[in-house]
Amino acid sequence: MNNGVDKHGNSRFICAVAIAIEQTKVSVNFQILDPSQATLSIFDRGFLFGDSVYEVIRTYAGQLFTFAAHLKRLRRSADAIHLRLPFSDGEIRQHLTELVASVDKPDCYIRLMVSRGTSLPLIDPPKQEQPTTVAIVGPLQPWPQSHQEKGIRLCTVGVRRNLPSAINPMIKSGNYLNNVIALYEARQKHFDDALMLNAEGGLTESTTSNFFLVNAGVLQTPPLEAGILDGISRQIILDLAKENNIPVAEKPLSLEDAYNAQESFISSTTREIMPVTQLDETRFEAPGAVTRKLIKLYKGYVQKQLENT
Repeated sequence: MNNGVDKHGNSRFICAVAIAIEQTKVSVNFQILDPSQATLSIFDRGFLFGDSVYEVIRTYAGQLFTFAAHLKRLRRSADAIHLRLPFSDGEIRQHLTELVASVDKPDCYIRLMVSRGTSLPLIDPPKQEQPTTVAIVGPLQPWPQSHQEKGIRLCTVGVRRNLPSAINPMIKSGNYLNNVIALYEARQKHFDDALMLNAEGGLTESTTSNFFLVNAGVLQTPPLEAGILDGISRQIILDLAKENNIPVAEKPLSLEDAYNAQESFISSTTREIMPVTQLDETRFEAPGAVTRKLIKLYKGYVQKQLENT
């Protein structure tokens, strides 16, 4: 796996991360701070219990992309954990736009987080909430070109995706340990990422991306009920496929379905569409014909959205 890492270690990757941090802008409760001086209370419930929600948004050419869809999902996540967001969509849009402008880079990564605020280190929710809002905006660090051109390697792991009846994966919360453990296990096996199964052994998603496969020309992906996040990019891809006469099936999928597929790819806000060249010991054409078509359609969709902004 080439992650900007030379044969002697991680020096180039670390350097790239350091440069990104130097160019990052941070705000806490709408107050813009130097990243080195931005702090949160040790009693913040996001730190203590993962009692928070978040979204990752990106820009193209300095423009917020699919902002309305991300804010809608953020509010849905907040409602699910009974958290009141302390801002209107207009207020947070204006604030993020100002932060993006101050970074002065065309493609930015935006992480917007809202915790339930501070309380005693007890699980009981505070009677009077004072949510904490954090925004982190910096240059989007591109994924290795080899990932786009040749695909990434996934493996299945022992840890299962959360049950929807427990911590529903539809809630984009700060409690992300399930995915962290899965990615750690995949990296220990020298793979790029993990493909997670649910409690019944069905396919769900990667640690930070939705999962698709192509079988007999049909684009297939697990349904939301399987225990996945309702990805913004996922929905764009499904819509583009339907509009361009690519057969689509959202249905429960098994690991055997994935092994027997002709093509496979993952999708996310920052990865867009990224081919998969290997799942465990099974290899795929990467990118396959349908994947290549969808990559082209996705890029066309992005360009159209920018022109209409």
